[in-house]
Amino acid sequence: MIYIRSTMKHNLFFLIYMVIGFFIFTETADTYGQKRKIPYIWLLKNCTQEVFTKTFEYPFLTILDKHLKERYESYENLETRKSFIDYYWREKDPNPLLPENEYLQDFIQRCQYVQEHFSLSEPPYFDDRGKYYLKYGKPAIRYTQEPQTKIVGFFQENMRNPVTNSEEHIKIKNFLAAMVGRGADQYLPVTYTIRANETWVYQFKRGDKDTELVLHFINEGDYFREVQSLEDVIIHPRLMKIRYFYWADLIKERATVIQSQSVFRVYEDILEFEEEIRSAGDKGDYYPLYASAHDIMNPDKKFLQFNSDLKVKLTNIKNDAPGTVFTSEKTVQSLYFHYDIVQFRGSDDETDLVINCFTPLSENFFDDTQHFKPDTVNIHYSSLFEDQMLEKIIERDSEYTYDIKKVSDLNLPYVIGKMTLSFLPRPGRITLQVQDKATKKRGFIKSNIQLRDFSPQALCLSDIQFCQMIEDPLYRKFCPVDTISGISVIPYPYENINRSDQLFCYFEIYNIKRSGIQSLYDISLEVTTAQHRKGLLDKAVESFHKTPENSISIHHTRSVEHDDSRELVGIDFSNLKKGDYTLTIRVSDLENSDISAETKRNLQIIH
Repeated sequence: MIYIRSTMKHNLFFLIYMVIGFFIFTETADTYGQKRKIPYIWLLKNCTQEVFTKTFEYPFLTILDKHLKERYESYENLETRKSFIDYYWREKDPNPLLPENEYLQDFIQRCQYVQEHFSLSEPPYFDDRGKYYLKYGKPAIRYTQEPQTKIVGFFQENMRNPVTNSEEHIKIKNFLAAMVGRGADQYLPVTYTIRANETWVYQFKRGDKDTELVLHFINEGDYFREVQSLEDVIIHPRLMKIRYFYWADLIKERATVIQSQSVFRVYEDILEFEEEIRSAGDKGDYYPLYASAHDIMNPDKKFLQFNSDLKVKLTNIKNDAPGTVFTSEKTVQSLYFHYDIVQFRGSDDETDLVINCFTPLSENFFDDTQHFKPDTVNIHYSSLFEDQMLEKIIERDSEYTYDIKKVSDLNLPYVIGKMTLSFLPRPGRITLQVQDKATKKRGFIKSNIQLRDFSPQALCLSDIQFCQMIEDPLYRKFCPVDTISGISVIPYPYENINRSDQLFCYFEIYNIKRSGIQSLYDISLEVTTAQHRKGLLDKAVESFHKTPENSISIHHTRSVEHDDSRELVGIDFSNLKKGDYTLTIRVSDLENSDISAETKRNLQIIH
């Protein structure tokens, strides 16, 4: 392997990274879920302009996309730029409930490696290899090649001479030289010389699609520079156009070791064309009449076209590559779960965020034969809410121990954990984590959320929660059970609705009296096809052909008793077709229709 080390290895730049690395890898969290104070951020906020530019700014700018870089450079104040970097790492934190920011830790390790192996004495203080190492980390494949003289084996092969149309054989090299031009033979040696070079391959997952990034670098003395093509590593012969013959030889060698699909396809094209050249001798002087004659008589142009096509292909892939990729074993989702968040009015103008996490048994706790792996499971649930500046507002956690066999005997497909966060409404970010305490497997989500404000005196409704009635008291040991109007219910555990299930929807009504309702009010529930998911054709057809049978309409009249009301309404979904729907609950004064409020929830019927 080739490594270029500059004399800056022991300077202040390197020592700062060593200090950062020492702290970040030796500190431990005081309590479960307590965010560690990262020395990187402390050093960032307290360093001088010179240290900031060398140690923090240049590496950071490398990982920004064009839009973020423009925003960053629009700030001229040093402290504002420091705050920008601080916020960037808060926002990128994959799981704020972990003791450390795993992506920042990954980036610091990259900075240390770049400083040790790819450093320069001039800005940006690392070469082109360092740029990509900062963006993507260690390449999946790194091929290094020392400066050397190489032999083109293909040139030494014999072929029949198509010019003489006889049994005479000539070297392929001589035939190609004749095709390139008169006198080219002396400029088409079997050997050629290359400079030290490297090829890196990164492999990415973009959704369901696998993609790769292939990068070439050449040695420029005290640093490595990125080049678009391996033709640049060849020390050019006097006749410039024949370098593409040597480029083809390099591609054939490189394709067998770097496992790049793009390069391998060109490798196959080169082999196919070489076979056409060989076959020209068998065709005799009739070879100019064949379809491939133009390419055979202009081999340099054919190889040039291969090279140009590959450069375009690799450039397009690079332009489409992610701006940066961070990795960490702790950010791998190893415990599947889904969640449901509903908002209710709390006390003292606060909003209650009720969170139910559903962890499926079959995906997480059964072996391949569908037997229980453990007898009991201890699940730790964690939640964190941060404001728009990503400062922590509130954090909660809870633990539940489940007897897996008993849960399964109750026909519960999930174990359910409940958490409630109460705080003043504001926009922010919610993070949830579910962890198996025994195996340390975890699943987590991070999502922006806008908390509703229930403090005004107008009529308003909470969010809608789907529930399922239960009768066996054993459920209370394993599920959050609520009793409403004498009916015991648990949160509906499925992400989508099975139309054969008997469901209730739970919601709360606030400020009935204060809003001006004096005697009676109407509660209507409407389930209709979700308009936002329909195509234009569906909407046009529906305007002529209404389908009321594929909807639900329920009305209840209530008399005013209290200012607030808890409502549990059963809904029969059995007559609905599979598809996307919207449930709308509307409450209105029977005497004054201007006094009304509504709440909605999207749902999907799957069976």
